[in-house]
Order: sequence, then C-alpha cells, then structure tokens
Amino acid sequence: MKNKFLLYIDILGFSDLVSSEERVRDLYEVIDSLNAHDHDVFSTIVFSDTILVYNKKPPANRETAEYIVWYATEFAEDLHFRLIGKDIYFRAYLSHGEFDHYTLKNTECFFGRALVDAYNNEKTIQSTGLFIDEKCLDLLRFFDTERFDDKRYFVYLERTFKTIEEMSFGELPLKRDIFCDGENVPFLIEATHYIREIHRLMREHSNPVVRQKYLTTWDFYQRKYKRLLDHFVANNFSHESLCPEYNWDRFNS
Repeated sequence: MKNKFLLYIDILGFSDLVSSEERVRDLYEVIDSLNAHDHDVFSTIVFSDTILVYNKKPPANRETAEYIVWYATEFAEDLHFRLIGKDIYFRAYLSHGEFDHYTLKNTECFFGRALVDAYNNEKTIQSTGLFIDEKCLDLLRFFDTERFDDKRYFVYLERTFKTIEEMSFGELPLKRDIFCDGENVPFLIEATHYIREIHRLMREHSNPVVRQKYLTTWDFYQRKYKRLLDHFVANNFSHESLCPEYNWDRFNS
C-alpha cells in the first residue's frame, strides 16, 4: 500500500432518505454527476451513503500534493452546491495515509489506515461540511479553515460570503455602485438558501442531536462572517436586503 489523500464523504440522514425512492434516486443522480468522476488523477468509490475519492498515484512532489488536496476539497465543494435546495447534507473528512483499492474476480476491495482514520474521525464530529486532517492542512490552497480541535480543521466550502464581505468594506447594505451587477457572486441565491436552512434546522429539527450538527456549522460561519450573518438574520435571509437599490430581476428569474 502507498500513501494517498482520501476524501471520505458521509451523506447524513440516509436512513430517512431511503423511505422515499424518488429522493434516493435523485441523490444517486447527483453523486453520479460529480466532477470527481471525470478527473483522471482520482478514483471514486460509492457504496450506500458513502463516497470515497482518492488520488490513484502518490504525489511526486509538494506541488502535486497541493494540487491533489485542492481538487479533493473542490470535489466536496461541488457536492455542497449540488445538494443545496434538496434538504440533503453531508459530513466529509480529508485524510492522508496508506490506502489500497483493487478488484478481484467478484469483489471490490479497499482498505488502509487512511480509510480507518477518516471513518473514525468523521463519525465523531457533530457538524456538517468538510473537515481536514492537520496532516493535509499545510497543503490546502484557496479555502479558509478554522481549528476544530487539536488535529482537525473545518473548511469553509461556502466561499460566497467571503466575496460579499470583501465587497462590503465593512458596510451593509451594499451601495448600488459597489454591488454592480453581482457578477462576483454568481451563487448568491444558493448561498443564501444554504445558510438560511442551516439556521432553520439548528432551531427546528425534531432530533436534538441533529440540531447540534447544524448549530456547529452555523457557529463556524457566524464567527467568521458575523456582520453578514447578523444582517441576514435581521432581514429574514433576504438576499435583496444586501443591496436594496439593485434590480434583482436577473437573480430572481
């Protein structure tokens, strides 16, 4: 076995999903369309409510390792966006270590320390979203993180909020000339929907254990983007409240 970067994704609430054949089939259509399947550097394994993505060959140098970690993170981001509006969420963990995957005549085999570590770490995190092992942290590019504990970090997959904060220069709502045509925030509607649902589920989900997962997710985003999320809460998560002077017809169509 050789060391690989392994992205372990667990679809949350799958036992409830299976009661609806239509929703399960829709979920598998989403999984089948993920960008990870089309990248020749990576292999993907899907079984039940779990998705594994790993690099086929060990990286030859640091630059390649950074590339692998970057794309693995973007695969999680891709799933994040595809699930918005479907009331389906996931928790993922990116680990590094020994991993092997091969096929016998009748059996697909995959095992290794990286898989064990990812499985054990993912199951103990009461949150949604992507978490990354400290062994991978130094290689991560383009995504912000926040420490979760002594060896795990939360990754901010929803990057739209960072763009809005940079545009606002500390002032909300935005002025019309600053917001312009919103070209820098093409996923604004989806991002607003996502964070509204996280806020709703952390308060209204019938299971208190599940509420805790959404509360943890909300706390990460609220600490990092406090001014913006306070604005959303005060304005009932209206994306139009970000710039009342703007004609929102293009976004709302």
